Amino acid sequence: MKRLILAMFLALVVLQIYAQTEREQKFLQMEQEVAQGNLDDNEMFDKCLKLLWRWYSDEEKARYYFQKSLATARKMKDEAKESKCYIYMGAIYSDWGKKDSAVSYLDYSMELLEGKKFFEEECLAYQVRGKIFYDMDSYEKSMSDFHKAIEINEKDKVAKIAAKQDISQCLRTECHFFSFISIIHGALFNDEKSLEYLFKAQKIIDDNPNVDFLNYQQHKHTNFAAIYFRKNEYEKAFPHIEAAYKLAKEQEDYPNMTFVLHRYSDYYSNHLKDYNTALKYSKEGLQIAEKTKEPQLIYLMENQLLKIYIHLNDYQIALNYIERLLPKAEELDNWIEHEQLYSYSSLVYALLGEKSKALHYLTLSRETAAKIYNKNLHKVIQEMEVKYDVQQKELAILHQQSEINRHQTLRYFYLSGLLITIFLLALVIYIAILRTRRNRILAESNASKDRFFNIISHDLKNPAIAQRDALQLLLDNSDKWDTASLTNYYQKLLKSANGQVELLYSLLSWAQLQAGRMIYNPARFDLVAAISLDLDMIKTMSDDKGIEFNIQTPETALVTGDFDMLTTVVRNLLTNAVKYTNKGGEVTLEISQCDGKDAACHVSTEVSVYDTGIGMTPEQIQNLFHIDRHQSRKGTAGEQGSGFGLIVCRELLEKHGSKLNIESEEGKGSRFWFRI
Repeated sequence: MKRLILAMFLALVVLQIYAQTEREQKFLQMEQEVAQGNLDDNEMFDKCLKLLWRWYSDEEKARYYFQKSLATARKMKDEAKESKCYIYMGAIYSDWGKKDSAVSYLDYSMELLEGKKFFEEECLAYQVRGKIFYDMDSYEKSMSDFHKAIEINEKDKVAKIAAKQDISQCLRTECHFFSFISIIHGALFNDEKSLEYLFKAQKIIDDNPNVDFLNYQQHKHTNFAAIYFRKNEYEKAFPHIEAAYKLAKEQEDYPNMTFVLHRYSDYYSNHLKDYNTALKYSKEGLQIAEKTKEPQLIYLMENQLLKIYIHLNDYQIALNYIERLLPKAEELDNWIEHEQLYSYSSLVYALLGEKSKALHYLTLSRETAAKIYNKNLHKVIQEMEVKYDVQQKELAILHQQSEINRHQTLRYFYLSGLLITIFLLALVIYIAILRTRRNRILAESNASKDRFFNIISHDLKNPAIAQRDALQLLLDNSDKWDTASLTNYYQKLLKSANGQVELLYSLLSWAQLQAGRMIYNPARFDLVAAISLDLDMIKTMSDDKGIEFNIQTPETALVTGDFDMLTTVVRNLLTNAVKYTNKGGEVTLEISQCDGKDAACHVSTEVSVYDTGIGMTPEQIQNLFHIDRHQSRKGTAGEQGSGFGLIVCRELLEKHGSKLNIESEEGKGSRFWFRI
């Protein structure tokens, strides 16, 4: 029953996202349009998201369309769309059985949405996470998420009323949330609370007759019937069974038709003792269940038929159902189902006179019941032991703390004078050392700053003068030179200007770091998706120089860090590698992940940039990060180097608690790498 409720919930989520089911041909057309790449960003995002949900059962395709939609959302700088990608992927990971990963994706989506008034997306995130917690039997967390979703949905409703917009979807969403909170209370055997929330959902429907609640009416009646059955209030349950069956039949909803026919059978067998009518509904329910091809539903109806045939004293047919159900019960891996089936088997074999088999299944039934009892007892004992251990530890800690406090009080009286004297002496010495150190640091800083500004004035002044002279020469000869000469001259001017722009960007980043204006804002994100657009740019640069660009990355690499800082580091390292590599050389980006089992691997992701370029001498490596030593070099195609890009990379990585590592040999290339 729990799986059926979850299936019903998933169907409601899908209906909430897409109002209509897409035909297979339409999906094929979407895939072709996405592959052609002629769509605008909004169309590309919407179609990739629909295809992501369409291929949720195909892990490779789902990941592909996730990356595609995520990259498009980031290109648009639309955090609402980006969060929706993570929400969908969280729901899909849950369906794959990877609950922890699913929760991580949803947590990240909530971080993106928090405080930004993207009410619909935030509401959906809490809704999906609440469903996952329910699936994990974390009922309190699930209920908390659904209450939070109701709170956000209310804000959305207020905003839409203020903007004079339609609130029908908000009302349907609120109705659904109340219904699911009712289901959670039902799982906790709190029937009164469960009914309370169903009546809240009913009130929303009654108060808004102009809103279409068709998709929620059926599940509402099913839930009412389930609660009244648990309370043995069959007369109250029956009208809801009839209403649920009518709605399910109109929509050809076979899973719910099966479930409601099971309720009909229960009503006639348990309440009216009319086993022949109950048999009719059970047979009809089995036929519908077989259309769904859902093992859980087929098992449900076959088990119901077994019980009815026992009541009808038709033990041979009952035995046939037992033989069909026994292997299925093993597949379901449910001890309670096993125990019940073993009990029925023992009873049927006993009534058929097969004492040995009856005894065998009676033994299995008792053993299984003992396992269930022991499991529950073990759980209770464990909880009690934990509570007892915690209490004992708390008492021991209090006792130890009391003894420590007593001894410390005595020591304080004897040592206070000595400590005060030592403290004052140490303070005087510390102040003297601090003053000396501060004076030395200031002197070194001023000297470095003077040398630094001398370098900057040289790097900025000389290209500017050269450009001025070149423009004067161009002006003097513009009427004499041909088009090819002018084009060549323009390209040289552009290359010189690009070098100055690169220097200015590096100086700006360095100055922001030194002034503390570049804020470190860590979050969980996919590094591979984040740098996808930069990789296209680097590929263009390398192609222009005739350099082979290799990319060796996993499909995803989730890291925790500042999105802008880390993408800047990777982009700078790749740009440098292309700049200092000759035509015909190779530049390689490699991203690998380790699980922390290796003693050398304390982090999750390693990023390496290799090149077969001109490399560096040990002396050049040693002086690479000293701002007072002029390290700028021209690239292999005459590109202007600033000498500050790597300094900025190092300082950005230090903000992450990481460092930039360098391996290089002159004439043989270099490797720059870091770990996050």
